Amino acid sequence: MGYQRAFLVGGIVGSMTSAASAVPFASGIEALGGGNYSFVLNESADSVVINRTGDTPVVFNAPTAGTYNFSLGSGSAFQISAVKDAAPGWVRTSTDASNNAFFIPRGVAVNNNPSEGGSFNPYFGRVYVSESRGGTTTVGGAGLTRTTTDGIYVYNAALADAVGQGNTGRTGGMTFGGGTDSASPFRVHVGPDNSVYVTDWSDPNSNLWQTNPNVTASTAVLDSTGRSAAGLNATHGSISDVIVTGTGVNRRIYTTDEDFDGLNARRGSVLRYDIGTNPTFSGAPSAITYDDSTKGDIMINFTQSLVQAPDGTFWISQNRAAGTDKASLIQYDPTTDTVLFNSLTNLGSPDPLRGLQGIAFDPVNDYLALATDANQGATGKIFIFDDDTKTILATIDFGASASGTNRDVAFDAAGNLYVVNSSAERLRVWSPGGPSTTITGSDGSFQVINAVPEPTSLALLGLGGLGLMARRRRA
Repeated sequence: MGYQRAFLVGGIVGSMTSAASAVPFASGIEALGGGNYSFVLNESADSVVINRTGDTPVVFNAPTAGTYNFSLGSGSAFQISAVKDAAPGWVRTSTDASNNAFFIPRGVAVNNNPSEGGSFNPYFGRVYVSESRGGTTTVGGAGLTRTTTDGIYVYNAALADAVGQGNTGRTGGMTFGGGTDSASPFRVHVGPDNSVYVTDWSDPNSNLWQTNPNVTASTAVLDSTGRSAAGLNATHGSISDVIVTGTGVNRRIYTTDEDFDGLNARRGSVLRYDIGTNPTFSGAPSAITYDDSTKGDIMINFTQSLVQAPDGTFWISQNRAAGTDKASLIQYDPTTDTVLFNSLTNLGSPDPLRGLQGIAFDPVNDYLALATDANQGATGKIFIFDDDTKTILATIDFGASASGTNRDVAFDAAGNLYVVNSSAERLRVWSPGGPSTTITGSDGSFQVINAVPEPTSLALLGLGGLGLMARRRRA
């Protein structure tokens, strides 16, 4: 096994705010014309170096989170390297600013696609939050409040408003429940082509939507003809989560569905739609990749979350209160519909992972983040879970101001963790810390490095040299 970050094992990581442990990275590169560019830095760094062969490096010393402009002459590709030397250990890096306040946040996702068409992706690093029931929430002291509306909120990696929407959630033509409906919109997912997919877990609007990165127009991905009052039709029911793989003719969509009981599968199974380039999928799902009817009806709470691991296996969570009846988390092989891990069976009863809501997979360090609710304590917990050893590596406390439910989690491309909590009414971000160098290339490449070279030597490295130090958890 290769490099692995160090963690507090079995302990509670405090909720104090600190910028010391952030894993900074450059994202959202944009060409401004005339050799001028901009990028977004998610958190403070010791230094940021922009390097192009033949040019004098552009250096930002001790930059804070925000948007930066720089100029380069015409020439070859460039790299933006962000360096941070920090102690390992999970530390909250976000503040409870007004942008991070929501009434009932349900989902969070990050665009982890560094490349678009063989070049840098201007949407790389964007953060999307689904607000399922707009309302007024307290922002801070002195009676400050924020009033939100149902819809999607779009931020850059520094958690600044990316599209000028202010406090109004974007709908892009999507139909949401409104009123007291806290299931519409539900979770949000960024596909490999930068499209944003939004699930609707309500009965009147049950569906899956596809919208563009700015959330200005949308398409109903699944046909809702003949939808019943319970949200069910021949194609889908109420959808709690989604995975999208492939692009173009190879695009496939996987959903966890509360209502669908066709093809002899039970509700709570995982459905696959081979949608390809079609804007909307009609008819029965293409396949059932997890059939709960053959597993003893494990899935009985349909606030499920679904995530795909790098090895191709899928993980499904469900919210169990006592943890003595059904598994809170399973791993299965979608090609054979075989359960590989069952938290109740493999970890013992009561299930230590009970109370699960959203789950996410870290693209850097190869582990899961598991968001839990009040069944894991008054403030809810976030577990960092090793998918190899099936053990909890660390436990993050959302904070003393919370009183219940962590709804969803997401990782960015550098391994920072984003959590939405509907009780605290906040989006918060944690970093695993440790020394790091992240490298964002104008050619659409991105790397996280575990060795931190001196700034002078960093500026002299060629475009291919840094790849020799790329972090790998597996040997």
